[in-house]
Amino acid sequence: MPLSSDGNQLFPVSQTNSYGRTMLVKQMETHDHVICRAPAVVGDRVAPIYMKQMKILHKAERFRPSYNIMKQRHDDDIVMANLIRDARCTSENQLDGHILRFRELRQKHPNHMPGWLEQYEVGKSMEIHEDVVKKARKWIDNEPPKRALHYRTVLRRTKYTKGGFPRTDAPLPKMKKKKKKKKGGLLPGRRASTSLGFSETDSPSVYDGDNNSNTPSDAQGDQQFSESKPDWALEEGDEALYDTFEEDTAAESPTHIGEGEA
Repeated sequence: MPLSSDGNQLFPVSQTNSYGRTMLVKQMETHDHVICRAPAVVGDRVAPIYMKQMKILHKAERFRPSYNIMKQRHDDDIVMANLIRDARCTSENQLDGHILRFRELRQKHPNHMPGWLEQYEVGKSMEIHEDVVKKARKWIDNEPPKRALHYRTVLRRTKYTKGGFPRTDAPLPKMKKKKKKKKGGLLPGRRASTSLGFSETDSPSVYDGDNNSNTPSDAQGDQQFSESKPDWALEEGDEALYDTFEEDTAAESPTHIGEGEA
């Protein structure tokens, strides 16, 4: 079959003959007709098989190195640690023997001792230096700004932020301590009025209101208290008798008796 490139084809499709030009026009019309009538197809969803594959790859965590890589790194670390452990220093880090001997010689026999004038000058200069360093002030302002400190105090005083949330840095309100009820005094309570010889109506501690007819005066009260002394109350001059009574009872105690027998 002859080729169209040879020029031996009976009806070659080319621009040089009328048949070829007609066929080219028809083909262009068919192409335009197919393209213009083709519907728009847009795939906006991923197929389920691809979604499943994506989940499997996400769970696999492929960003992590594999077991073989981690094993290789571990072996490399062991080898490097052994090399660092067995490495030897290539630079000189020790002084030679003649240097050490010369230093010991100069320590034993120093060839220069400062005179008294030089020592006095060095001492005075060091005193001046220490005085200057002691009185020196800092040249760098390393203190916090006053405005920032004031702003911090203002924020700490407010319990809530501008949005209404509780401020975490705000100090908690101090709990008020409950005042304890005062207990009674350390002195013992009053004796009953009957033990002192008073009746309930004659007791000077009983308050009868503003009625002054029944309230005795101070002299009357003292006289009444002296007249109504109980039997066990001591009178004036009985202190010596009480002391002698205590000595007699102490001498007759069983401990003293046992000591005398012993």
